[in-house]
Amino acid sequence: MRLLALVALVAVAVQTSRQTLRAFSVLEPHERCAERIAARYEPLRDYLPRHGIVGYIGPELTEDVCNAKFVLQYTLAPLLVSHVWERPHRLAARRTDFVVPDELPVVIVDTQDPEAVKWLEHNPQYAVLVRVAPELFIVGRTR
Repeated sequence: MRLLALVALVAVAVQTSRQTLRAFSVLEPHERCAERIAARYEPLRDYLPRHGIVGYIGPELTEDVCNAKFVLQYTLAPLLVSHVWERPHRLAARRTDFVVPDELPVVIVDTQDPEAVKWLEHNPQYAVLVRVAPELFIVGRTR
């Protein structure tokens, strides 16, 4: 009887372990979004400098709660990506050992965010340099 109980207990443990392993091997939606965003932003690399700092304006979080700017920073490394609204941070960095421009010479504009469209309309000192995708631009400072 004890042997039968032990065999049954081992069988239950093996089955439970298999189900748990399968559950952990399936990526959650927020884990897949990083790959999707990286693939979307990867073509930008060909049009940007290899080092330095570029600006970004676009969605902060995607519909599946993925931080687009963070993934963009990871995709374009060692290039530093600074959100256009982070000017106080850039000014603070200038007072340290970092060489950070006050005004961004190049900005990545992702018009999936309505704020990016408004920013592009209200900043005529930037002109479109490259249109990488229908909603993805690289703009450069003209003045």
